[in-house]
Amino acid sequence: MLNSKIMKWIARSFFCVPLIILFFGRIFSEQGSALSRYPSQYKITTWGIDEGLPQNSVVAIMQTRDGFLWLGTYGGLARFDGVKFKVYNRSNTPAMLSDRVLCLLEDKKGTLWIGTEDGGVMTFREGMFSVFTTKDGIANNSVPDLVQDSSGSIWLSHDNNTITRYNNGMFTIYSFQDSVPTKYYLSISPEGYLLYVSLDNILSYKKNTFHSEQPLVFQDYKLALNCSPVWDKQGYCWVATTEGLFKFQGNAVVKRYKLEDGLTSYSIRMTLLDSEDNLWIATDGDLLRFDGEFFTSFSSQDIISRNRIVSMFQDKEENLWLGTHTEGLICIQKTLFSVFTVREAGAINNITSISKLHDGSIVYGVNCGGFNIINSSNTIEQHRFPYMFNECVWSALEDSKRTLWLGTWGGGLYTCNLNEIGEPIRLAQEPRIHAAAVLSVVEDRNKTLWFGTHDDGLFHLSNDSVTHYSTANGLASNDVRAIVERRNGEFWIGTSNGLNKFSEGKFTAYTMNNGLSANSIRALYEDTSGVLWIGTYGRGLARFERGKFISFTTNEGMFDNLVSHILEDDYGFFWMGCNRGIFRVAKQELNDVAAGKRTTVSSISFGKDHGLHNVETNGGFQPNALKSSDGRLWFPTVAGVACINPADVRLNTTVLPVTIEKITVDQKEIPFSPALSVGPEQHIIVITYTAPSFIEPKNVRFRYMLSGYDKTWIDAETRREAYYTGLPGGEYTFTVLAANNDGVWNTVGASLVLTIIPPIWKTWWFMTLSVLLISGTAFGLAHSRYIHLRRAKQERETFSHHLMEQTEAERKRIASELHDSIGQQLLIIMNMSELGMRKSKVLEDAQKRFDDISSLSEVTVKQIREISHNLRPTEIDRFGVWQAIKTLAARVEETSSLRICLSFEQIDATFSKEAEMHIFRIVQESLNNVIKHSKATEVTITIFKKERSIHLTVTDNGKGFMETSEQGLGLSSMHARARAIHAQLFIETSPGKGTQLHLIVPAAAKAFSS
Repeated sequence: MLNSKIMKWIARSFFCVPLIILFFGRIFSEQGSALSRYPSQYKITTWGIDEGLPQNSVVAIMQTRDGFLWLGTYGGLARFDGVKFKVYNRSNTPAMLSDRVLCLLEDKKGTLWIGTEDGGVMTFREGMFSVFTTKDGIANNSVPDLVQDSSGSIWLSHDNNTITRYNNGMFTIYSFQDSVPTKYYLSISPEGYLLYVSLDNILSYKKNTFHSEQPLVFQDYKLALNCSPVWDKQGYCWVATTEGLFKFQGNAVVKRYKLEDGLTSYSIRMTLLDSEDNLWIATDGDLLRFDGEFFTSFSSQDIISRNRIVSMFQDKEENLWLGTHTEGLICIQKTLFSVFTVREAGAINNITSISKLHDGSIVYGVNCGGFNIINSSNTIEQHRFPYMFNECVWSALEDSKRTLWLGTWGGGLYTCNLNEIGEPIRLAQEPRIHAAAVLSVVEDRNKTLWFGTHDDGLFHLSNDSVTHYSTANGLASNDVRAIVERRNGEFWIGTSNGLNKFSEGKFTAYTMNNGLSANSIRALYEDTSGVLWIGTYGRGLARFERGKFISFTTNEGMFDNLVSHILEDDYGFFWMGCNRGIFRVAKQELNDVAAGKRTTVSSISFGKDHGLHNVETNGGFQPNALKSSDGRLWFPTVAGVACINPADVRLNTTVLPVTIEKITVDQKEIPFSPALSVGPEQHIIVITYTAPSFIEPKNVRFRYMLSGYDKTWIDAETRREAYYTGLPGGEYTFTVLAANNDGVWNTVGASLVLTIIPPIWKTWWFMTLSVLLISGTAFGLAHSRYIHLRRAKQERETFSHHLMEQTEAERKRIASELHDSIGQQLLIIMNMSELGMRKSKVLEDAQKRFDDISSLSEVTVKQIREISHNLRPTEIDRFGVWQAIKTLAARVEETSSLRICLSFEQIDATFSKEAEMHIFRIVQESLNNVIKHSKATEVTITIFKKERSIHLTVTDNGKGFMETSEQGLGLSSMHARARAIHAQLFIETSPGKGTQLHLIVPAAAKAFSS
């Protein structure tokens, strides 16, 4: 793309070119041919052998009440659910004697009848085929036609002017070889009885006999009957002949339709009346739709023009099905969107701006293709201007003075005047708007014009006076994409870098910093309530009311986060365009989300299945979409102008029948029935189901549940198989439900009962006996183990208690020996050294040696006393455990930075010396742990009486620790000592919360006497 300044310079330099050409010649314009009605109303889909058909000659079509479409071909019978075909032929269906199927009929009881070329007639019911041939009483094994009358009789036609009637299990043959020498057709009268029709005669079957009716009067026409007659809802009879189409009332001709009336051929193969009483006419190489007034031809479609239609059918969803001679199956579906395109070779259909002319015609810009007009007769008039600097028209608007303004991308702004037949009579470049790319053109209520540009900001043209606004004036960006004049007179401008309010000559900016969901604005719309709606590039839809922005994205249920267009229909819906199609949201739902009454909205999207040729819409300019006076909505796409009448959008209320097709167990298909039993050796069960639909069949959704196994419904989305592995024995009910493309659910669905036969070791009696045996054995083993463990525990505790007694006794002995023997001897040595130092006259070095001996002896005596105290504190034996704990606390304070607080109740002679020693050791070990690990500064030791027990707590303010199942040696020792005196020991701690040790010791009764 050219730099904007260069583009402006070129645009100004070439300003005079159009005027010069206007002086020397006239403007070139070209009118396109009338637009075919086909592409604006119908979508065509085809299937052939590559898609699963057994053969491409589809000569019979029938839909059964379970929703399946059945197709008769020369290569077998096919059943179609909209997604896949299931083929029946001689190789997989023993009852079939011929693969050449000629006709199909479903009778009133739901039995499917299949007429074949040389294999008689077959029936299909509840998954089983039966066959009837001449051996069973039919006249001939070739059955080209089947009908059923109101009495329930089935009539079979044969090629030798013979028919067979089936009633109450009996076949009756009727031959008309003498009375009807010409070609005849079977038909059913409006009253429901059989008609046997030829040009010469009409025979009716009433009261168990044939009667001759008054034949159709064709006057003096020399013609032949091409197919069976049909009757419309008004009672008119339509007969296709070799001399045209005849409309009868009774037996008299009302009107004859010829080539000059719109028929494209007299070679009519068959006719069909659809649910709206439109007559469809198949000829050699064409398909016509006659609505009672006009014929619409489909000959422009290659798939139809190159082939012969040999069967026609309309299904329950109003889709038209065509069977062709060599090209397979065709489906013609009505679409919601009409798409207007120029269909000439090399035509450009990339549409930009759309607006309305004064006469109701639609004008639209074409990206690098000038502009076109859709007139009242749906004819597209093309207007190309090759001499223009740039034909990329991105904005097109006719003002109140009937001047058409054309903003281009790179060529500046042009004005154009149209004559009464829509042809340009003047084209000129507008010099006052000095911008290369004009993206938005808006006329306000004062009949003045506003122009948004790509790089040059905003222009206002009023009474030949031009005012220019840019970022220097407060505009958020010079790239202006959307302009709207609100009811209060304010102008709001959407740019690529924020939103502006323009009022009283001043701009107020709104960006993401003010709550706007995105800075890049694509569309603006004010509704009748005065709410401003903002379409953004990538951040969804924004709502602005009373200074507050509310955003709606895919998180709130929006179909897409790109909103290039906003139109409101007459039914309360917003329609928005994006790069993935066009979607619709109820405005009330958006307002409810804004009010907090709900959290999400429901979006319905429209794409190729609804008639769009390309789902991508064009946006970022103005006018970009249109609501015409008749309520239709018009959108620009990259492949034509898309038009929709919102009144045509109706919910598909068809409740889809659901069918369970087959069950495979360990990759082997088993015969299907509503109740199935599966053996114990099976592991993988796959249940295949479907719901025939031909309107967006790939959007049919399913949910299923296996009652007795699944806790809730399983949302299978579009998957058509359920998988189960290793189901336990028991009886289950499998149920599957389906929803059509618009979410209408079949809430009954299809079900089957599935019984899993358990192996013998999973039967109730075997399991009961096993449980009793195992329980008895387990109880015996557990009891024996319990006795063993209890005895072992008692032995461990006795051993531990004995070991601690021996340890304390040995400590006492060692302490006594250290104190009374070695300590006394060291004391004597120390005294003798001191005496020797006082009396000795030895030299100075001998004096030093005596000093060393004395000092060492003194240190050794202190260490021995300390070891002796640690091994067996003398305070316990002399004064009791409480005094020993006080002495221990004092020594800890002297040798550490801890501050120890004591709170004791006076309790004397409560425990034995052995118990006192265990209590002292627990406190001693606890203080050792505090010093080594806790980093505490304060410890509180508390002793008090409570409920005939002595409670001792040691609490620190240290860092605590994470309790684990594993204990160190110190903790294990403390717990062992607590058990030895039948006490309870608890430790409460957590990281950063300190530690508390709590010892509860049962006390003798005399301790509480006071």
